[in-house]
Amino acid sequence: MFQREVVERITAKPGNSERGYLTVIVEACFDVEKLFDVPRDAFRPMPKVWSSVVRLTPKPNFNFDKAVFENIVSSSFAQKRKTILNNLKTSFNDAERLLAAADINPKRRAESLTLDEWVKLTTTISVDSGLEPSTNS
Repeated sequence: MFQREVVERITAKPGNSERGYLTVIVEACFDVEKLFDVPRDAFRPMPKVWSSVVRLTPKPNFNFDKAVFENIVSSSFAQKRKTILNNLKTSFNDAERLLAAADINPKRRAESLTLDEWVKLTTTISVDSGLEPSTNS
């Protein structure tokens, strides 16, 4: 159980302005299902906010570098209203080339990327940096 606004952030779909770093990290690790809301008057003393119950089902382990993933997502959401290119340029000098290699439009905002696109970008950057072994090994 979490505050309802936190659940809204955790469950935000790509393109939703509520989507952020927390959303992507949770989505990468868990299948998230909002079950129901709990009204304020269900508690004593009564809080000022509603709560929501969610089911978090762990996903299988990452098959990519978790630290790189977290760094990319964090950098991408550093300034939410900037494009993904402008945010990533602060961490990666060749951000435009890396986004192109991952087939991601550099004019998009981080909140619009799907989990699959985040994984593809992470894999692209990891392989480019020599952090991940080739799948042919």
